[in-house]
Amino acid sequence: MAIEKDMIEMAIGTLFHDIGKIYERTGIQLPQQNTHLFKYSHAAYTGQFFNEIGNLWKHLDNCRIANLASKHHNPSTPDEILVQQADIYSAASERLDKGEQYIKTGKSSRPLISIFNGIRLNSHNPENPLWAYPVERWKTSSDAIFPQQNGKYDIPVNPQQYMQLYDNFKMDILNSIHCPTHLLVDHIISLCRTYMCLITSSATRDELPDIPLFDHSYTTAAITCAMYAWYKEKGTLSTLTHYEQNQDIQNMLMVCGDVSGIQDFILDLPNDAQAGTAKMLRARSFYISMLTRAAVIILLERLGLPSCNCIEDAGGQFTLLIQNTNKAKKILGEVRKQFEDWMLGTFGGKLALNLSEPVAVSGSDLKDGNYHECLKEIAMQIDKSKKRRFACSMQNQQGWDISTAIQPVIDPKNNPLCQAMIDLGGKLTSTHYILLEWTDKDKDPMTLFGQLKLITKTDVPTLTDTTLAALSINPRQEQSGFSGKHLAHSVPRLTEAEADRLNNEDPEGDWQCGQVKPFEMIAESASGAKLLGVLKADVDYLGKIFTRGLDDLTGQKAGGKYRKYSISRLSALSRMMDNFFSGYLEHLISSQYQEVYTEYAGGDDLLLIGPWDQVMELALKIHKQFSAYTCHNLDIHLSAAIVLSHPRTPISDAIRQAGVLLDNAKKDGRNRIGIFGLTLPWPDYEKALHNGTILAEWVSSGKITGGLNYRLLKYYHMFRRVTDKKNHKIPIEDIAWKSQLRYDLARNVEKEKTTSVIRDKIVEMTSDEVMPRIKVSTIFALYKNRK
Repeated sequence: MAIEKDMIEMAIGTLFHDIGKIYERTGIQLPQQNTHLFKYSHAAYTGQFFNEIGNLWKHLDNCRIANLASKHHNPSTPDEILVQQADIYSAASERLDKGEQYIKTGKSSRPLISIFNGIRLNSHNPENPLWAYPVERWKTSSDAIFPQQNGKYDIPVNPQQYMQLYDNFKMDILNSIHCPTHLLVDHIISLCRTYMCLITSSATRDELPDIPLFDHSYTTAAITCAMYAWYKEKGTLSTLTHYEQNQDIQNMLMVCGDVSGIQDFILDLPNDAQAGTAKMLRARSFYISMLTRAAVIILLERLGLPSCNCIEDAGGQFTLLIQNTNKAKKILGEVRKQFEDWMLGTFGGKLALNLSEPVAVSGSDLKDGNYHECLKEIAMQIDKSKKRRFACSMQNQQGWDISTAIQPVIDPKNNPLCQAMIDLGGKLTSTHYILLEWTDKDKDPMTLFGQLKLITKTDVPTLTDTTLAALSINPRQEQSGFSGKHLAHSVPRLTEAEADRLNNEDPEGDWQCGQVKPFEMIAESASGAKLLGVLKADVDYLGKIFTRGLDDLTGQKAGGKYRKYSISRLSALSRMMDNFFSGYLEHLISSQYQEVYTEYAGGDDLLLIGPWDQVMELALKIHKQFSAYTCHNLDIHLSAAIVLSHPRTPISDAIRQAGVLLDNAKKDGRNRIGIFGLTLPWPDYEKALHNGTILAEWVSSGKITGGLNYRLLKYYHMFRRVTDKKNHKIPIEDIAWKSQLRYDLARNVEKEKTTSVIRDKIVEMTSDEVMPRIKVSTIFALYKNRK
């Protein structure tokens, strides 16, 4: 079912409904005539925006789009009233009809406060000072994506910043004139995300300016389209005459999809697949993101809804907001069965796409603190669906039929999907464009759900009527018809000299400059021991951040404890979290850590492989950058794990070990890193790394011997046995570890004529407080000096 043009117009009109807030803040004065038609000044500026771009899209009703966008505060048609209602529901509060009081200087131009600023899980932690963003377009290479304490970016924002933003946005919109109509909503969403995600949607005294204009506009469009589809099917749109009408009617549904078994799927590699392991790992993590994207496209196409009705898609999970009609529910049932049958037949039950039962939602449910209950209900429904995996596939008209669950064992060597994954992993490092196209060649291993063909391209592809998604990977500039997509896929590449060397070592090899480096050569980039480091990390308490992080811990303000929960804030929180991993990390690694191999990074987690010493440094860098990105909020943090591995050892083994260490870091309190069998809080890890660097330099320069450094590790193990409360049989010699250490230092330090500064530093490193982390320092120094 193709999306009809009137629905496309509804989506575009609503996406643009607050573009006047940017235009107004440029300081340009509009002619006074006709402004009364719009009621509020920013709506008049929206009208002027459409006057400037003219009748841009020849296959659409441009006048209707302009009216939907600019007249929602003074509506004269049911369509425009729908936008007004959705605007209120998205903001989660009702704007008083007697008038917003815009402030012409200062407050109307205040910057966006970071959504991370207000997250609080622990009432004992102090409230954060305000952290705000400068007025810029989103670029992962820009410092602007890191909020600064309010004061550096003074209020009001310079109107010239808004002027530059508005002019560039308008230019890119004008360039969309040649965009295929069926891809236009996707393209406009991409543009709005680029230009509106660091701009506040708030313009009044009493609104907290922490909702980005993009997320407000996007979720408003989702609500508008879902309600429009409901009214259209019911045939009752003409009865809508006021924005307060039908607020309590549950005319929308929230549906969640969740992919189960992701980690096992990614790491389930043939034992003899070491040569293609990296390609397969990279391909499988990417494949999951495309799997959810394809599921969303199929569902929304069947429902006749545009892409804005997917309000979340990250980390193997998506959420849709759709119309609450019998027809929609029937489609959900049919597609659920289709998805389950295909997943069961393709992956034999190892990977599942669980589609929740829908949760009915009204406009009132989205505002005044009520949205929190919607989140709880949808979480409960998706949890139920996980426990009933493939239930639809194992039922027929007569009842349960478990024979469908018995799937043939597929030999990985003969599985066309395995080879297709290796091919895909090889292509991804040079892919600039990704297409999803309708196809009837359902036996192709790269055809998702038997309907959507996954296509990767290096050069700009031609878009056709069968193209349902056209993605531009990490684009430097917008291209008509394409949607920008962050993809962390940075990999080390061979220089000409390195390729020549490999060819000399292997006469049958055909290595070329620019090819992805093999793991053996990546390990050679390390100082000292030629080992790989595998880094695995994810965000702590992510579920609590989304379900409890926005609680008003006082509960005394209007709307109560859950007053800050809105569909737009949760959209911003999800998007901004994903942007760090899929967007910023790609920039960080490609610009500063070119020898590090990105297996995956997105949603709230990452897996990186590189020279062991660089990975140890990078882990700390990511921790610090993530803290800065989230306003140094004490309630938002990462846990991580690092495992060192020989380059010829199956990398999947090291990844599994990193997973175990990461679990240990979580169990030991989170906000820490697991390494060398220990879990350390991040400040301790930073000190241990610093001390390790010092020890490594001393050994390298001959100020202490490698033997003394190794004996420090022996004293550490003696210390651990003595201080282990579970150890009731302590060897007598271990009790004397301190005296042995002092004797060792007195004898060897004098002998080596080491200064008293070095002796004092070693004594400090071996104090009872610091001794628990010296293992990391000594092993770091040992590996740094291994020949």
